[in-house]
Amino acid sequence: TGDPMGSGIERMPKELRMSKQDHEIARSTTRWNVEKQKIDAYCWGMNPVFHQDRDSGKIGRVDFTIVPDQETTPNANTVQFRMVLCNIRDSEGNTKDYPNVLPLIVPLEWEITYSHDNHSWRGTKNSNNKVHICTMFDYQWTRDGSIAGLMMLTSIWYYKYLVWQRTGKWPGSGQKHCKACSYEINDCRCLLE
Repeated sequence: TGDPMGSGIERMPKELRMSKQDHEIARSTTRWNVEKQKIDAYCWGMNPVFHQDRDSGKIGRVDFTIVPDQETTPNANTVQFRMVLCNIRDSEGNTKDYPNVLPLIVPLEWEITYSHDNHSWRGTKNSNNKVHICTMFDYQWTRDGSIAGLMMLTSIWYYKYLVWQRTGKWPGSGQKHCKACSYEINDCRCLLE
């Protein structure tokens, strides 16, 4: 990927990933039990609100808030995001639920300026054409990721987005992707057309 910081799940802090022990606990209780413990321990300041999916009875989405540090990012807005966990279309068009597919993360009550340069996406059926953020490529997602880990990656994304808004340059080395189809260069769909 060219990113010395790693990509995908490796970018999540280790304690926010699902460890072998976490998977064992999830099998004896529920995955949601482990997820909730991680959220309560590391993401309580993001004020998560959980919404149940009417059809499945599962947690269908999580709304959470990022409050920027005014000392390091003066005048930055407090923003909310929604993480969609149910009925997500994967890259092949199949509908899946978390944790079997990377959740979709969209802004709530504010708009992201869409650009190929700010790690945002647009146009999936899941987002009603709303711009959503890119924390990793779909194929990099594994069941070792967690909701808390994605909340942290969203916070990092937002701070980088603020820099991009100010400077026009995305800080750090992102993963190379095609500007036309947004897939990783190795998986570019444009070459197939």
